[in-house]
Parts: sequence; structure tokens; C-alpha cells
Amino acid sequence: MNRATVIAAATTDAYSFRHYGLTTWTACAAFLLERGLNAAEVTTVLYSKLMRIAADDRADADGLATLADFTRLMDDASTARYLEENLDEYVLNTLGEDYVAAAELAAVPQPLRLVWSRPNV
Repeated sequence: MNRATVIAAATTDAYSFRHYGLTTWTACAAFLLERGLNAAEVTTVLYSKLMRIAADDRADADGLATLADFTRLMDDASTARYLEENLDEYVLNTLGEDYVAAAELAAVPQPLRLVWSRPNV
């Protein structure tokens, strides 16, 4: 499975999932990954009110929201500015300090530790 599929499957409990369906939900995750967001950020956006806002403004009021509905909101300059200013805080509030600390640690290359041993003489 690709990253977008894994993230989408892990977030089907999000409030707005029912307005999209799995195919479009996965496409939204892929779109965000292509935009350069990491997995934690994509997860946070999928759980956010932005998904509801995009669904509320969908072109077909009686149907499911589409990727075009979502990208229209994400391409808006004020949405981009809002995300830039608030995404770090949203990730922290959505996923918690332990998750963020673990993700940051995993992203930082750890020093190589060489263990020297001497034969007992």
C-alpha cells in the first residue's frame, strides 16, 4: 500500500469522512503528500475542520465531496496562509506531544555508535 492509502485508511473515523468516501479521501491524502506535507500533517488536515468546510462548499450539494472541491479550498490563498500559520499547533493538538516528539526524533539522523571490544588478554 502507498502512503496515501495507509493514511486514509487510518483516518476513516474522522468526522468528515462520510462526506467523501474512501476513494476521494485517499485522493485528498495523496494531494496533500504531493504538496509536501508529511504524514502527521496530512493526518491532521484529514481530521480538521478544513475537510468539513470543503465538503460544505461542494459543487454537488446532494452528492459526495470531490477532490476538486477539496483542492479548490486548499488552493485558496487564505487557506494556505492559515495552514502555514497554524499547522504545527494543529499537529500537536491532534496527535499529541508524544507523537510529535517521536516523529521529530525519527526524522533526525541518529549518530552512529561504534562499540569497540577488546579480546580478554
